[in-house]
Amino acid sequence: MMLNKHDIMMFLNIISYLSQETDFIAWHSMFKILKFTEDIYKVPENEILKLYMLKLLEGLIKNVGYEEDPTENDLMKLKRIGALKWACTFGHSECKKMATVKLNEYFADPTTHK
Repeated sequence: MMLNKHDIMMFLNIISYLSQETDFIAWHSMFKILKFTEDIYKVPENEILKLYMLKLLEGLIKNVGYEEDPTENDLMKLKRIGALKWACTFGHSECKKMATVKLNEYFADPTTHK
């Protein structure tokens, strides 16, 4: 898939509204796009795109948090899974730190920390 600079700029302009969006439906579509284009983000020259995506994800990360609430609905859980997956993939330091904490908790007591 070859995109020119104009196509990329138009795409970034269209998705810029996501920085203020927390609705699962809007983000679910973006998560599908990220999955489809994930090879693009592995190229070191595209580091700026990862930084841009992290900026878009920041508000969503604050909205979903890192801890699951037993009373929350399934859409919130799905939104958290998507947000944190991509935040960690793009190198979000707090996300990576929390993932390490959660993994260590699981290894220490797999029964309690599922």
